[in-house]
Amino acid sequence: MSLTASFQSAVSGMNAARAGLYVVGHNLANQETPGYVRQQTLQSFFYPQNIGANASGKLQVGLGTDIAAIRQIRDKYLDQAYREEASAYGFYSAKYSAAVEIDYILGELESEYKLGDVLDDIYSALNELSINPSALETRANFIETCVTFVSKTNDIYDRLLSYQENLNDKIKDDVRQINDLVAEVNALNPKIAMAEASGDNANDYRDARNLAIDKLSALIGVIVKERPNGYVELQTESGAPLLSGGAVNRIGLRYSSPNLDFVEPVFTESDTILPYDPTNKNADPLFDFSRGVNGDTGELKGLIIARGYAPHNYAMAAGTLDENDPAEAKLAWSARNCQIPQVQIALDTLVRSVCVMINNAVAPYDPATGEKDAANAPYGLDGSQFTEVFSRKYVSRWNGDDYNPETASDPYSLYSIGNITVNPAILGVADYDKIPLSYSGDQGDQSALLDLIEKWKTGWEDGAGNKFTALNGEEPVSVGQFYRQMITAAGSEGAQAKSMAESGQIVLNQLDNRRLAVSGVSADEEMTNMLTYQHAYNASARLLNVLDSMMDKLVNGTGRVGL
Repeated sequence: MSLTASFQSAVSGMNAARAGLYVVGHNLANQETPGYVRQQTLQSFFYPQNIGANASGKLQVGLGTDIAAIRQIRDKYLDQAYREEASAYGFYSAKYSAAVEIDYILGELESEYKLGDVLDDIYSALNELSINPSALETRANFIETCVTFVSKTNDIYDRLLSYQENLNDKIKDDVRQINDLVAEVNALNPKIAMAEASGDNANDYRDARNLAIDKLSALIGVIVKERPNGYVELQTESGAPLLSGGAVNRIGLRYSSPNLDFVEPVFTESDTILPYDPTNKNADPLFDFSRGVNGDTGELKGLIIARGYAPHNYAMAAGTLDENDPAEAKLAWSARNCQIPQVQIALDTLVRSVCVMINNAVAPYDPATGEKDAANAPYGLDGSQFTEVFSRKYVSRWNGDDYNPETASDPYSLYSIGNITVNPAILGVADYDKIPLSYSGDQGDQSALLDLIEKWKTGWEDGAGNKFTALNGEEPVSVGQFYRQMITAAGSEGAQAKSMAESGQIVLNQLDNRRLAVSGVSADEEMTNMLTYQHAYNASARLLNVLDSMMDKLVNGTGRVGL
């Protein structure tokens, strides 16, 4: 090897060691940077020079050290597993948070005076009335418990609705974050492609892009595909494109309820919220729930399943809606699958059943004719009949002698939360005598009250389709049993979400620790690498000094022969 070539070998060694020191310093400087993946210098030799051959092969001499690449230490399979688990955790975490809030609103654990206590008070008031039906004190106590019942259930329902509105705001925020993260990935794609096409290092850009995809996967199920040119394409779990070839398929919002600001995510370029459209003609929905939930992926989907498409009442249970009507089919899906709507339906069913059961006991009608049932109607202390305890705010119970029925399509006709009140005609002390409690008209007659108490304990059916049965069943139940079933159902939903969220958190932490073991920066390891590169640099520098001395001796220490 010539002296000049030796110089080149020494210089290449110094350059390689200096590059290694730079990467070590870059790793240490970014040790706490979110999403940073440690980098590693890969060294190789320059193409060797052939100096001859022998029987065993070519004779070659090396020309120095080259930097083959500065690579990221990353496991793409761990990345994929982490993102899938992050997506599932986001889904169940949203459902669990909703379950915790529902439990708090129902007040079964925290409230000193929960709905169950209110129901017990009504039952106790009825029993006290059965002992002394004519006493104004017992009648007043009964009316007060009914007023409390209306107030308590309205408060619970209003708080559920308020929480739905909070979830609605969170859905809007998640959609904004998703669009921002997709736009960030789209902006990084050409930077990575351009840098790597020119031979530069784009590892930091890749770290930023991977971090954005990690965050995105927690919000929505996403499929990631990297093209040979360095571009990444993103798809939803259903295969709909989010980002493809530099084109972003933007997610916007559309009102999902005609009278409220509840929204659903749809693909649209509009910056404003699209109008309500039950036929899905003006934009494609992000999630086609008509085909089922299709996977437990992403916080956004979990929020929608927690909130539902609209507030529900007892008349909006899945079995009461027309599945062939696009608007009602969406509400039916919401009633079957969504957390808050299921609680709202159960709560309103309880309230409506209690109201109708008591009203039909004191002011009955004949289901066959739809007229007042005078033969079975009890009397008040003043001799009057057909004075209901619970009234609809906008529809009277009687239209002359005919019963004004409830109509599912008209919420003002329903004995539903928000539309009921205790009959103003019996709220005054002087009006307590109007409450019809005696079949015979005798002040001590307790038979009507005993019949009502029996229905409270065992369930009831009036022949007109009105009945008090178990949740998701046909068997009659008591008021207390129905309430316990409602609380148990809500708690069971929360327990399942809690179990899935907690186990998901454990798996997610394990995957993150495995990723860190592969990709994280270790200060001890980097210090070892620093010493290695320092020694390599010093060795190359000493070789360069020796070569410099040899060159100096050759140039300045030798004379011309004969002089």
